[in-house]
Amino acid sequence: MNALFATFDVFPSPKGAGTHIAQTALALAERFDRVHLVTLGHADMPAYQREGAITLHRCLAGHPNLLRRSDYFGDHVHSVVSRLDIAPRYVHFRDIWSGLPLLTHERLAGATFVFEVNGLPSVELPCHYPALAKNASLITSIRAMEDYCLAHAHGIIAVCETGRRYLVSRGVPAGSITVLPNMAADPGPDAPSPDDPRRPAGDYILYAGTAAPWQGLPLLLRALRLIRSECRATLVLAISTRKHLKAVRRLVRRMGLADRVRVHVGLSRERLFALYRDARFSLAPLSRCDRNELQGCSPIKILESMACGTPVIAARLPVCAEIVTHGRDGYLFTPDSARSLANAMRALLGDPGLCARLGSAAEDTIRTRHSAAAWSARLLDACESYMNPHREEAYHDDGNETARHRRDHQETAACRRLEL
Repeated sequence: MNALFATFDVFPSPKGAGTHIAQTALALAERFDRVHLVTLGHADMPAYQREGAITLHRCLAGHPNLLRRSDYFGDHVHSVVSRLDIAPRYVHFRDIWSGLPLLTHERLAGATFVFEVNGLPSVELPCHYPALAKNASLITSIRAMEDYCLAHAHGIIAVCETGRRYLVSRGVPAGSITVLPNMAADPGPDAPSPDDPRRPAGDYILYAGTAAPWQGLPLLLRALRLIRSECRATLVLAISTRKHLKAVRRLVRRMGLADRVRVHVGLSRERLFALYRDARFSLAPLSRCDRNELQGCSPIKILESMACGTPVIAARLPVCAEIVTHGRDGYLFTPDSARSLANAMRALLGDPGLCARLGSAAEDTIRTRHSAAAWSARLLDACESYMNPHREEAYHDDGNETARHRRDHQETAACRRLEL
């Protein structure tokens, strides 16, 4: 039995999503004979790649406009399924741009579809592109596409309880949702490379992730400015992509923090883990917005820091509080409050023993609740729970009727995509 896993992400990538995608594909390869992984790619990546039981099919057609890029990817997903010798019986997708061409493909009639909801574009896009919030017709069209995918998937995976509650409010039956928080990848050997010239000297604190506004970097810089006269720790920014990076650099200079901030872009996972291990603590200053509060997330950077034994100071949002217990394995501060964040930084910078205790407890939290092995087992359990009832239904149903049911929705879904 074969599986197909589609995601509108570049793979591999230094972002946390890259680790998650790899772990998902590896977990599915434990259960299925072959896994077809359909992703985005850069022009210098191979369009087709085979690694053991996993076959990668990359869409290399790029476009600066996200919606145009999603159209290219949808066509690519449809083409991949059409070319496969054996149609997959299990289909896993992380976004509507993958889901629509999969759910409406005639070859996949009778397959089990699982929608892993990491972020819905009707919530995400206005946070990334605020002007889109004024385009009511576009947001309405996108919500209709999301509703189609949510209604026609046989199972839904949410990455946090906040996300589950939001999906229920959107009309998704609670019984069809499995909450599966993200896992932390194995950080590997403890010793970082001693001859790495980019290794920061002296005490430093670490932020890892993108420079998107909702990540809270401006708040972090304001908090650092409040305590700069009290400590000499350097802030290391490990930024995964260059998007929004110019704005961050300008803000650093405007705040007079150029001598206290070091920026690294696109580091490998190994290099990032080395930074985590040596940092006094890491930071996840997520801001209050629909992206973080309404649909939720499960920040991989928090989990990776904890896996390295480095405590995290995170915003006291429900998605962070699901992972971090204040004062036991990390620290939480009042969201969007530079003063509250500065006080939390003072507390940890002034008490190395507290940092050590929090870091040790953080490692225990990852081992017991967020290990890669436990996560893979829970994912496969969820797959089986969605497949078994569907297999019984498919056994008793007329396959031609199922195919006709899929075709009934194909034209409507295609029209919705073309409206964008």
